[in-house]
Amino acid sequence: MKCASNEAVCGGVCVVLGRDNANCGSCGNACTAGQRCDPQQRTCKVCIQMSSAIEVSAGGGQYEALALGDLNGDGHLDLVTVDSGSTVRVLMGLGNGSFANPVAYATTSQSGSSWSLAVGDMNSDGSADVVVGNSFGMYVLLNQGDGSLTAPLASAGGGIVAIGDLNGDQLPDVVSASGGSVAVALNAGAGAFASPVLYGMDGSAYSVALGDLNGDGTLDMVSADGSNVGVRLGLGDGSFSSRVSFSASAFSVAIGDLNGDGKVDVVTVSFQSEYAYVLLGQGDGNLAAPVAYRLGTGAESVVLADVNRDGNLDVIAAANASVVVLLGLGDGRLADVIEYPAPCGNSVAVGDLNGDSWPDLVTTGFWGAPHAFGVVLNASSSLCVAPGP
Repeated sequence: MKCASNEAVCGGVCVVLGRDNANCGSCGNACTAGQRCDPQQRTCKVCIQMSSAIEVSAGGGQYEALALGDLNGDGHLDLVTVDSGSTVRVLMGLGNGSFANPVAYATTSQSGSSWSLAVGDMNSDGSADVVVGNSFGMYVLLNQGDGSLTAPLASAGGGIVAIGDLNGDQLPDVVSASGGSVAVALNAGAGAFASPVLYGMDGSAYSVALGDLNGDGTLDMVSADGSNVGVRLGLGDGSFSSRVSFSASAFSVAIGDLNGDGKVDVVTVSFQSEYAYVLLGQGDGNLAAPVAYRLGTGAESVVLADVNRDGNLDVIAAANASVVVLLGLGDGRLADVIEYPAPCGNSVAVGDLNGDSWPDLVTTGFWGAPHAFGVVLNASSSLCVAPGP
């Protein structure tokens, strides 16, 4: 076999030894999790590096969930949390990985748990609003343009919330998972919602996510009931098809294209399992059998993001008092788990907090320090970025 001058034959294939993670510098010299082949030195080097977690207290009760978004339009990500007393706290990002003092907003005077929140422009005014789902319903706190929030607008629904345009009217709708059903509330404008339509589950509804699983341009619903992943195809008018179940241990779900085939895949984690499960999408709403990847501990939530900037989605999960990362290999497989201690961890969000273009991690929850959140800054080098041709 004849290869180019900068290539060598490895396993019957021409490869560039300085750019192939499976043959770095020599045939068969494979880089391990968290490493990438340095094209100059042709050696495997660590390319994902996280700083030690910084514990930040924002006061209040036990934090249940968090989200990131630019609420005041200054180009810096801000942090929104909600605690077990149903109080929302907004901490403005300072652009260097730190935050201003929290500003608190009550959602309800009733005593109960707030389970989740999401950030999105719910009234089309160009500002990111806050949606909270708790045991009493759903609450929308509209942004006044400077990051301050109005009094909450209450709607039926509640639980674990996800937002997206389900009927093509350019307004984000809300899907919420709670009890034995998933509720779909269509956006009526100005922060108000139509009465929710309920879709039953085989068991308890623990989480929900939205994405286009069959490539028709309409958002579909993916839900978790503990032992199954449920898929309902969106019909384009805000309604959904019958549920199709796929067996997998599932408490939290996240969706994204893990193998670059243009089809949406599903990842699940559960506090009852030490594994993350990858179910590759088939492009028609169906999912392949789950493939398990060991986390070493149960996990409460999962998100997908390219934390090492190699062009492949990675899996990030909040697990007890830590956050764990499984780097995506680009073909649907995941590398071995990398664990980063954090002061708390049952909810995690990802975003660039200090303007260096590297995704950072924020965790919160009742594991570890229940009245604080942890900031884990990404200190990786440019070696992680996928090399050019």
